Amino acid sequence: MAAVLASDPSLQQHCKQIILTRDDSMDDETKRCLAALDPPMEWMEGTRGCTNGHHMCSVLTRIRQPFLRHHPGLPIILFMDSATQHASHQVLAHANRLRKQIMVILASLTWMLQPLDTHAFALLKRRMVSLQQSVRAQDPDGRLGCVAWIDIMQQAVRKVIQSRDWNAAFAGNGLLSNCCLLRSAILEDMGYFLPLPLAPPDEEQLCAIMGRHRVNMSAPLLNEARRVFRENQALLRAAEAASAIRPAEPDGAVAEPASSSSLPVAPSTAVWPRTAGAVPPGLRFPVGHRLGNPSQ
Repeated sequence: MAAVLASDPSLQQHCKQIILTRDDSMDDETKRCLAALDPPMEWMEGTRGCTNGHHMCSVLTRIRQPFLRHHPGLPIILFMDSATQHASHQVLAHANRLRKQIMVILASLTWMLQPLDTHAFALLKRRMVSLQQSVRAQDPDGRLGCVAWIDIMQQAVRKVIQSRDWNAAFAGNGLLSNCCLLRSAILEDMGYFLPLPLAPPDEEQLCAIMGRHRVNMSAPLLNEARRVFRENQALLRAAEAASAIRPAEPDGAVAEPASSSSLPVAPSTAVWPRTAGAVPPGLRFPVGHRLGNPSQ
């Protein structure tokens, strides 16, 4: 299953859960039951129970559809591991065309950082085992009907994936802005290095995240994020400079209005709320753009 979790509980009910099967091993009745799955579950035909680059492009398009329908202006940031079929040239270029930001979880660290692996899949499997045992107990021969597993799967996904609030899983894994809520397992291993500096990854970090053989393919897709990051940093520096050069007025002094020529013109982002998580109103996040050839 290509499962999807959302950090916002109000969005979880719209997240598509896509089922992948070995189509050549199923009979027509099973295929009809899979085709009639209740939304947001979907069956993706034409696979062998796993994905390749072509299938992943379809997955990205499908999971984006409900968000466009219910929240058309909502930016989508998708966390995935760096498996070849997830981070191939074809998949990243397609995500860029969809204006979907991909955050790649470091290789071999999904057990620590991926919410599906750390919080969801173990619960889902236990629920499916429990339901399967109940169904077998009701059969005189202890058998499971040929399509009973489909109903079991739907019940388990509704109970575990769709109906839960996964915000704590994202926060605990460090995928949200507040690092104070990190799980103890992460703090024990990485606490000495926190908070991490915010900066675009360098070539060595890209090698660690994507694999050395894919760096040349993936780096051009980071250009938009790097450019927006530089713009945001420039806005922050300009705002800080504008605040610093304003002279402090002595006690009891009456400030006279200054002409536009007597003081430097501060950008519109010079003043913003100094609260936790507040950012200047001029800052923005990178959006994808259509690439004719992402390798250039």
